[in-house]
Amino acid sequence: MLLPAAARALPCAPPHKPTLLQAARTLLAALQSRPFAASTAAARAAAPGLPAAAAAAASTSPGAPATLSSVPIKSLQQAITPQVCQHLQERGFAVVDNVLGGSVAAALREEVSALRRHMHKNCTHLVQGGATGLLEKEHVFEAELIQQQTQALAPLAAQLQHDSTLRVMLSVLMPELRLHSQAIKLQYNAGRGGCFPMHFDTDASLDTRKVTTIWYLNPGWKPGDGGELRLYPFPEAPVDIEPVNDRMVLFSSQHMLHRVLPSAAERYCFTIWLSEGGGLHRPGGAAVERDRAELRRALSSAEPLGTGEAWRLALHPELRKHAAKWAYRQEWERSIRESHPTGPALDQALQTFHQEIAIIGRALAPLLPAMAAGPPPGGLQRPAWF
Repeated sequence: MLLPAAARALPCAPPHKPTLLQAARTLLAALQSRPFAASTAAARAAAPGLPAAAAAAASTSPGAPATLSSVPIKSLQQAITPQVCQHLQERGFAVVDNVLGGSVAAALREEVSALRRHMHKNCTHLVQGGATGLLEKEHVFEAELIQQQTQALAPLAAQLQHDSTLRVMLSVLMPELRLHSQAIKLQYNAGRGGCFPMHFDTDASLDTRKVTTIWYLNPGWKPGDGGELRLYPFPEAPVDIEPVNDRMVLFSSQHMLHRVLPSAAERYCFTIWLSEGGGLHRPGGAAVERDRAELRRALSSAEPLGTGEAWRLALHPELRKHAAKWAYRQEWERSIRESHPTGPALDQALQTFHQEIAIIGRALAPLLPAMAAGPPPGGLQRPAWF
């Protein structure tokens, strides 16, 4: 049983300090009127009210063009509001519609379509015993924009690749983020049931991706076409987001469980991953060790834990992903079957999944009765997403 949640509702929020918005937009205007190789010092001079981390993020776009005349970047600036950022911060996701306009969305769709013959099949990465295997998805194709050939064939998308607007606005309005770089992947789903299994985009132990942004390019999408993005903001209920034209969805790369539902029609989009700099951060120290020792003691209990304690532990940063996988284990298995062709590779993936679920079930045994009964009457404290 999961908490109810309203899909796509952006609550009214107290605005952040106007000086931050002004500083971000002043900085962006300065950067777009000069080469993107501006130094951090120049960025701070352009907007003295900007936090140092955001100024640094804005000054690291080597090789980008001096202007982005074909893409209405100002519209993108205006789309990232305090309300959007608060929803992203508190709920782990946010949805913004009509960001760049229909004509720009159509041009971007044409670029993705023109790249179809240069794309490769999207694959699920299977990690077992220290080795990584690839399991192809059916009817889903992609191309990475980091490749020079791809940028030459998709100049509008390449402009977005080199623009710092998203990084700056999010870093200013969400101080816990220090976004430093980004990467874009273009994607074409041929329909015929093409979909993605449930997954997290990354883990803090793997890379520094923080925010996933998906931009949809599907004019005329209608119910029945499929291809919705399903988010699982555990412990709240799943949220389905329709892939309608010029819609931008942002969510936590590390903590938002998600999948793509089977698509009956062609589906176009591109994904922007926004990452922090400075390398991987591995928490440690005496406080962390005490916290882990407490977890081990609680999970070694021979008796089921009380509702409040069990849910508190289920949402602990080191257990939360495992608890979500257990809670959605049946739907997770179904999503694996739907996303891949039958054969030995799929059989191996399912075997690995069942082994993982069995391990999680044993490890979280003291929590499972309370999780099955649902959250405590007073509700739960929302988990941190970033």
